[in-house]
Amino acid sequence: RRDFFGFDRSVFVKIADGCNHNCRYCAIPLIKGGLKSRPVEDVVKEVDALLEQGIFEMNFVAQDLAAYGLDRGEKHGSGLINLLKTILDKSRFNDNFWIRLLYLHPDDFPHDLLDLMAEDSRILPYLDIPFQHASVPVLRKMGRAGTAESYLDLIAGIRGKLPDAVVRSTFLVGHPGEGRREFRELLKFQEKAQLDWLGVFDWSREEGTAAAKDKSALAARISAPSARKRKSLIESRQQPITESRLDKWIGRKMDVLVEEPVEGEDLALGRLVIHAPEVDGSVVLHVKDARTGDVFPSLIDGRTGIDLQAEPLGNEAGASR
Repeated sequence: RRDFFGFDRSVFVKIADGCNHNCRYCAIPLIKGGLKSRPVEDVVKEVDALLEQGIFEMNFVAQDLAAYGLDRGEKHGSGLINLLKTILDKSRFNDNFWIRLLYLHPDDFPHDLLDLMAEDSRILPYLDIPFQHASVPVLRKMGRAGTAESYLDLIAGIRGKLPDAVVRSTFLVGHPGEGRREFRELLKFQEKAQLDWLGVFDWSREEGTAAAKDKSALAARISAPSARKRKSLIESRQQPITESRLDKWIGRKMDVLVEEPVEGEDLALGRLVIHAPEVDGSVVLHVKDARTGDVFPSLIDGRTGIDLQAEPLGNEAGASR
C-alpha cells in the first residue's frame, strides 16, 4: 500500500515489515512479528510504476531498512544496497527522482551505503537514525548495544564521507533506568552530536514488552510528568542547534519540491533534500503561479526560525514536473 503526502509526487514505499531487533520498549515485534522483506522484483516493479505516474520523491520505509533481505540470506546492509543499485541502474524515460531512506538502526549501520550516496545524488544524503539514548545503562535497558562514543563516531563518519549529509534522530526519555545522571549524559550527547533534526518522545508503558516489567503502571504514571519536562528541555535545546545547522544552506542552489502554493500570495511552501515529509521544517519559496508538485531550481537566501527562504533561479517557467 502506498501513502501519498497530500499530493501525488511524494510517496511512501514500504520495502519490509516487522523487526528482529526486539528493543525492550517496542511492541512492533509483538504486533508484526519478525522481519519480512518484499521481493526485489516486487519493489522494482512498484518503483517503475510510480515513476511512470510522475512521482518525484519515494520515501523508502521499514522498521530497519538496513535489515532488508536478512530473511532471505543477505548480509546486513547488502540487501538494501543491492536493491538500490538495481533501481538506479535500470534505464528509464523518467530518471529524475529522489529516494529518501527513513529509519536505519544505529547499531548495525551499513557504511557502504555512504559510498552509494556519494556516487548517485538520487539517493539522498538524508539519514534517519533513531539513537534513542546515549547513556549505556539506559541503552542496555532498551536492549541496544551502542554507546555515546560509538554513535558520535558514526555521525562523524557520515559527515566525513558526506559533508552535506543530514542526520535526523529520535530520543526516548523517561525510559526505565533513566535518572538524573543518565539524562545529563543524553543532554551532553545532544550537544556533541549537533543533529540536524530531532524528534523527542516520552516513554509510555506498552503491555507485553520487556520494558513494561521494569516499571509498574503506577510508577509509570508517577514518573510521567518528569519525562514530559525532560522532553520539553531537549526540544528547547535542539531549536538553536537546528537553526545553526540550517544556516549552512543559505547561499546554496537547490531544488525545491513544492507542496502547497499559498493562496492569494506569490509564495509556496516546499521542501529540500534536507526535509523529510511531515516531520522537518519547510522552505518558503517566493514564486508566482507555482503548482503542487513543481520542482524549482532555487537560491536559498534566508532563514526564519527552522524554515528557509528561497527564490527561484532564472525564469520561473523553468519548473520541472
